[in-house]
Amino acid sequence: MAKYLSQRIEGPIWLDKTEISFLKANIFDAETEIKKLDTDNSDLTLMGRKDELKKLNNILSPICRVPQPTAGHTFRNI
Repeated sequence: MAKYLSQRIEGPIWLDKTEISFLKANIFDAETEIKKLDTDNSDLTLMGRKDELKKLNNILSPICRVPQPTAGHTFRNI
């Protein structure tokens, strides 16, 4: 799981139910903390948490789980 957070995702990923639950829990925690930080005006910490939240959401994104040839075929004319 840590490898998905530390680098750019370059292909399809396969997550089991435990990993998906873990990511959803982390997303919930990050969103809660972002709301709190937003009211406290903690700019640097807020930006860091928002960046982490984007990474977590990207991992769960369905397009990250589509095989590269399929995605290439689907989007080649765009």
